[in-house]
Amino acid sequence: MKMKTESYKSPNQQLIQLIEIVGKEQSHLSRIPGWWPAYIDNPQIAIPQIYSGLTQLRQRVQKSTPTLLDCGSGDGTVLSIAALVGFAHTYGIELNHQLSCSACRTEKALERQQVIPQGGNSLAEGSYYLSEFIPTVEQRCYDHLKDLFSADQDEGGNFESFVHQFLGSKRPGDAATHIQRFLNPRPELKPYSTLGIIDTQTARLITDVVYIYPSDPFFETAFLPQAVQLMMPGAVLAVLSPEDDGFQTPSAFSQEPPIPFTHTSQGTLNLQVFRKRDML
Repeated sequence: MKMKTESYKSPNQQLIQLIEIVGKEQSHLSRIPGWWPAYIDNPQIAIPQIYSGLTQLRQRVQKSTPTLLDCGSGDGTVLSIAALVGFAHTYGIELNHQLSCSACRTEKALERQQVIPQGGNSLAEGSYYLSEFIPTVEQRCYDHLKDLFSADQDEGGNFESFVHQFLGSKRPGDAATHIQRFLNPRPELKPYSTLGIIDTQTARLITDVVYIYPSDPFFETAFLPQAVQLMMPGAVLAVLSPEDDGFQTPSAFSQEPPIPFTHTSQGTLNLQVFRKRDML
């Protein structure tokens, strides 16, 4: 009697299949404003680079079953690669409905082909900004836009019009309203609750890694302060950014050597790695 065995796929075979499936899904996606992933022009070269970078990131997490949250997970490609390199569970939060649907299709296709483990990815639609956190950073965002407006004075106009245009608002309102809508345009969605990744006793994220490829004008003024508040001591913040794009690291984080991603659609990118300090 022959024993039934599961088909084995090497990491290289899995990566080849992932590239093929992501490529097919990309052909169905129209260009979405503000979304330009690092692998969109040449996935055959860029995705292996991301695989290598996330492998190095995984090695820095000293846990046998690490977890990762991708803030602004797009079509879910980074989540799937993270599953391939050994993250036990990955979570994605994405506001754009079209991209969220794409991520679900890609995930199911990869699971059917046994490229990633069944049920290893969890996806939720919504903003990665918590509604209850927005009031604490609203003034910082307002001041940031004021600075940008002051530097742009030669173009004329008034501040309210500037904010309306800069944030791409489609409805009338004052600057504060535009900021609130930009940070969380659909507050009825509760992605953190849907994913179950906030510890109810400590009000902290339970994930070991928070990953983001920011295209957010409030990354420094809103996202980083939220990360300081939510992340547990010892957790890792991984920020994919252009090689020459620096930002001020909050004192709550220590910086580790970056991980370079070469040959992407945006040239050389650095995965900047920060670890949340133990606060005494």
